[in-house]
Amino acid sequence: MCLCMYIIKISSSQYRTEYDPLKMDISSVYGKTDGFYYSERPDLSGLADSLKNVLDSNKVSVQKVPDPTHFVLNYGKDIAKYYKKIVVGGAIDRDPSGALNLTAWYNDQMHHSMPMALLLMHTALLQNTVNGGRISLTNAPLPELQSRYSNDIGGQLMVTIMATVFVPLALGFLSASFTLVPIHERATKAKLLQLMSGIPAVMYWTAMFLWDYLVHCIACIFMITPYAIFAHYAFFGKHSISTSTSLLLMFLYGWSSIPFSYLASFVFSKGNSGFASVVGFCATAGKCSSFYP
Repeated sequence: MCLCMYIIKISSSQYRTEYDPLKMDISSVYGKTDGFYYSERPDLSGLADSLKNVLDSNKVSVQKVPDPTHFVLNYGKDIAKYYKKIVVGGAIDRDPSGALNLTAWYNDQMHHSMPMALLLMHTALLQNTVNGGRISLTNAPLPELQSRYSNDIGGQLMVTIMATVFVPLALGFLSASFTLVPIHERATKAKLLQLMSGIPAVMYWTAMFLWDYLVHCIACIFMITPYAIFAHYAFFGKHSISTSTSLLLMFLYGWSSIPFSYLASFVFSKGNSGFASVVGFCATAGKCSSFYP
């Protein structure tokens, strides 16, 4: 299981996509664009001029508007121009309590327009406060999650092969191990001795099942641990409920595979032949069922 997850982890790194950092400079990203600003209060004219200068320095053809909402609605009548030209805007006012109210307008159809609008507004506020200065912003995105490589055909095929080979084989070995004790006790007459000493058959099989099921549950916990090590993005991410679901399926598998192993123990008189047969059956059945959702 660890080898399976390690190979998948190594393979996933080949499909990771990393993006270069992007400087949030509106002029270099979008070139010449249109913009607007709104300010009707004389006491805020200095800040309004700072915003206009910042927009002009970033190749934004800016104009003062009496109402930002009406301006945007009229501009949007030419939808093609709206999508390509207007990116940011700003409104400078005071709220009823007299506090400064700055609103950064942005076109949500343009990538990165929101941080650019905030950057320009903060730059204008800085320059109005200290008579100079500049703020720069760079977006350095994280690499794509390794689980995303499964969208690729090659990566998806790798996961399918590993899941159909290693997981059924591991569970097959676990199921077959429960045939050894019943076969051994029947061959050595240990079972007969216990029954003759007064132990009911129901108690004999129930005690054996409870012990074997406890061993099965512990083994399942160890089997799912590699996922927490090599696929932690799925183990602790937003789809982490799939981990508990997988563990529950393993527990239910033991509820059915252990009685099957007990039934198979009556067919064989040697432990090695019974073990090999159950491994072969469980692994083959698991491989066949793994190809279908």
